[in-house]
Amino acid sequence: LPKELQLVDFDIVKKGYKAPAVPGTVAGLLDAHKKFGKLPLKDILEPVINQATNGIEVTYDLHKAIESSPQLKEDSESYRIYYKDDSPIPIGSLMQRPDLAKTLKAISNNGKAGSYSGEIADAFIHSMNENGGFFSKEDFINYKARISEPIIGSYRDNLVFTAGPPSGGGVTLLTALNFLSFFKIEKEESMSSGDIDLA
Repeated sequence: LPKELQLVDFDIVKKGYKAPAVPGTVAGLLDAHKKFGKLPLKDILEPVINQATNGIEVTYDLHKAIESSPQLKEDSESYRIYYKDDSPIPIGSLMQRPDLAKTLKAISNNGKAGSYSGEIADAFIHSMNENGGFFSKEDFINYKARISEPIIGSYRDNLVFTAGPPSGGGVTLLTALNFLSFFKIEKEESMSSGDIDLA
């Protein structure tokens, strides 16, 4: 590698406050709801808000996901949410997310403005400023989701539509499905050694 690249700290773009872009999921989902949705937004978000308020039982999988993500321990807010007594929240315990419920209520009541302006956006920007991140208020105010053409592949006579570049996930998905199409998976026993190898 060139000497200049050897000096670059690539962890900066993997984790921490310099890694993320302006969150686009809310804008993208709300645009999709506006264009294709049939139910009122409040009806869609009500059960999600209730679940965040009332909590969920911590499963083995969730516990292990937290345990295998050490970066959660490095951030004070993540540590507050996902750790108890310096350990990942225990299996079988109740994890309530009143902060998430509050955010979802703001989106339910105010749409995009609930996330991209006001208290939620201010909290994002404050956290970024406190930790050397790059977001500004203008980034949130001016943010627009971009609707782009999907890439299309096929898998066992089914068309598959997925995200194109710059996302790499769609290309990876179609490549994996193309590879799997050479195997007669339906003839293998469930949880056979062949299935496990392919997984």
